[in-house]
Amino acid sequence: MKPIRSFRSTPRIPSELQGLRSLAGNFWWHWNHSAATLFRDIDPDAWEDANHNPVALLGRVPADRLAALAADDAFRFRLAREVERQDEYTSRPEPEPSEGATVAYFCAEYGVAEFFRIYSGGLGVLAGDHLKAASDLALPLVAVGLFYHRGYFQQRLTPDGWQLEGYPYNDPSQLPMKQVRDGDKPLTVSLTVGGEEVTAGAWRADVGRTPLYLLDTNLEANPPRLRGITDRLYGGDEDHRLRQELVLGIGGVRLLHALGRRPEVYHINEGHAAFLTLERLRRRVSAGMALDTAFEIVRASNAFTTHTPVPAGNKVYEHDLVRPHVTPYLDEMGLPWRDFLALGQTAPGEGGFGMTTFALRTSGHANGVSRLHGEVSRGMWSRVWGETPVDETPIGHVTNGVHTATWVGGEVADLYDTHIGPRWRSAPHEPETWRRVDSIPDAELWRAHVRARERLVSFAQADLSRGLKARRAPASEIRDATAVLNPRALTIGFARRAATYKRLTMLLRDPDRLRALLVDVERPVQFIIAGKAHPDDHGGKEEIQRVVRFAQEAGVERNLLYIENYSIYVGQLMTAGVDVWLNTPRRPHEASGTSGMKAVMNGIPNLSVLDGWWAEAYEDTLDAGVEPVGWAIDGTAEGAANDDDLDALDSDTLYSILEREVVPEFYDLDARGVPRAWVRRMKRCVRELAPLFNSQRMVADYARQAYEPLSERRRHLEAEGACVAEELAAWKRRARKGWSDVRIVDTMVDAPEVVEAGDAIQAWVSVDVGGLTPADLRVEVAVGKMDIVDIHAPLDSIAYTELTPDDEASSTSTTTYCGSFTTSLSGHLGVSVRVTPYHAELSTPVEMGLALWA
Repeated sequence: MKPIRSFRSTPRIPSELQGLRSLAGNFWWHWNHSAATLFRDIDPDAWEDANHNPVALLGRVPADRLAALAADDAFRFRLAREVERQDEYTSRPEPEPSEGATVAYFCAEYGVAEFFRIYSGGLGVLAGDHLKAASDLALPLVAVGLFYHRGYFQQRLTPDGWQLEGYPYNDPSQLPMKQVRDGDKPLTVSLTVGGEEVTAGAWRADVGRTPLYLLDTNLEANPPRLRGITDRLYGGDEDHRLRQELVLGIGGVRLLHALGRRPEVYHINEGHAAFLTLERLRRRVSAGMALDTAFEIVRASNAFTTHTPVPAGNKVYEHDLVRPHVTPYLDEMGLPWRDFLALGQTAPGEGGFGMTTFALRTSGHANGVSRLHGEVSRGMWSRVWGETPVDETPIGHVTNGVHTATWVGGEVADLYDTHIGPRWRSAPHEPETWRRVDSIPDAELWRAHVRARERLVSFAQADLSRGLKARRAPASEIRDATAVLNPRALTIGFARRAATYKRLTMLLRDPDRLRALLVDVERPVQFIIAGKAHPDDHGGKEEIQRVVRFAQEAGVERNLLYIENYSIYVGQLMTAGVDVWLNTPRRPHEASGTSGMKAVMNGIPNLSVLDGWWAEAYEDTLDAGVEPVGWAIDGTAEGAANDDDLDALDSDTLYSILEREVVPEFYDLDARGVPRAWVRRMKRCVRELAPLFNSQRMVADYARQAYEPLSERRRHLEAEGACVAEELAAWKRRARKGWSDVRIVDTMVDAPEVVEAGDAIQAWVSVDVGGLTPADLRVEVAVGKMDIVDIHAPLDSIAYTELTPDDEASSTSTTTYCGSFTTSLSGHLGVSVRVTPYHAELSTPVEMGLALWA
């Protein structure tokens, strides 16, 4: 039977409970335990069945239950209190435009809540936390993404541990979002994708005070092949992914303009959204601005964050795939294909079009997501700026953070409310907030944590039972599910994307030592593991299967459990309920990693390779004279000839730390059953790390390092009819045209064989400026440490001294630049000379990627 028409039905809510609609319609409840508890108490079983989705919950609750709640004055009081809190939060006045940049934040995925399945993992959860923190800080930010009707896959494991994927439908009517409308009809935008016109509608979800707009091509106006563009996150082939990225970037900018929003700064969070630059350029050129002038303004107001520390993770498309998709836009703005292609290549003719390279070349700010990742990114991408030394590559870092109120478990949150006060929610980025964690009695903190562990174990048992029932396992096996895990045992958590560089199976390198830990009767250890492998990642799937099979074959299924279908909710339970957070990536492949930060917020110490955020967290606290907040695996062991050797060394270190330090300290209990040294370590974790690795600090860093400076620069370039941008663009044209004729004719450095540090040294450089002027060039002496073994190696710790034109020493054919320099360095030093184009309006000396070295 087929329907002749369709309509949407909404639940009938008693007038006394209408506040439930507003609570359910904004994700604010997700980081407020009392609001979440209110929904759960309506019907605990329905709450679980609805995957903690309040909109779906309200559609499932029987009318008689709602009537009973409407007559319950205690429930009505709680509801009124939560609605009042939500209204007070969301009605805070926004700052004046002059107090901060209006930011458009673009990302391919958002992890806001477990049931809102438009995220896959760390990138999406980080984006969701970014929106929540922006809301808390009252930062004027609007977010743009895609609504995936089948989202990311749901994971199930076969009895022998092989991952299977399912793609249930995301029903928009059952989600806390509204269709964006233009009067009495849906608002739509159109764009050209692969020579065809695509129409996209949009949904709005409110994340506190931050609006999130999600584009959707599943409209009747589109043929099936185009309706499916927004079907799955990271699904389909290369062409499908490219189409999604065009809709996100170009369609997203068009949507904001259709809504009347005019952001001052655009934040490209990973390369998926980089095509937004094309639309921003096109709009300005269509309004009559010269292309190169438009480029200066657009570039000056783009911020780009890269999250991937390995070349293979940065998308590069074939030329022939990209060209038909972008040609209509290039033709409209008069941008030659060759020039566009060059923006996506680190070197001319290298092949392919790289989204990260394109984003770097078209953004005025670029950053990695941890201090170490910033260093790695500069090494990976220095060639984008020609012969620029790695240390001068204009890629900084903003270390990731997590949204504290989202990730602190309810048991510990109650303690924080009592002993720290409300500022742990509103001002977690202020160190003074966390000083009072030491006032929490040890026994109270330990009891709260034990309750969180018990809650995790109960969930794991119930989840295992559900999975066994779904697979129609024998009744005896289902009954045994209630016996897995020990709520009093040392519990170690490992949960993240199942990729081979994460080294999930490093645990299995010494099965005898692992089994000895797991079956120890007096001091038992257990592992709870979770994580999805990408559907196309066969190696990641094999890692999962190896862990499951080991547990089965070694007879330790009760002590080593793999939880299916890792999600935000599972992550919340684990980062609050385990005793140790384990992370074993192959350094330096972890850009940041945020799951360990979530554990820290609950006082859970990390045992991790010194990679990503943990490298700075662990090393900086030691440098500050603080006792260890966790345990570290160096990850750069000398004597490792290959990855397998390194894995073996790291594995041995891991087992040694567990056997000699972690297990003894955890089980060193006082007469009241409290591990005093362990609890002191928990408090150090919170006191030292919580103020640093939260998303409010992260977003404040973005505002200070990127949003505000880019906004100011954009206004400067646009002032007086964009005359500054126009003049800068004209100068760049002249500089590029004349650069090939510039050459260093002669250099002289008056340095004896031995120089005492601090002594002045004279230098003269003769330069043929070609068709440029002496003022168009910056000539510098570069002094740095020299590798006496490899004299051709780049200088290290370079310091520059600018030389000035000397009219008397110059001739008609050359300009002589001269001056003196000093150095505080000692040892074997090298000297060179660098010539770069110079203009007062360049954002960095290496912006153009042009340099001559003597």
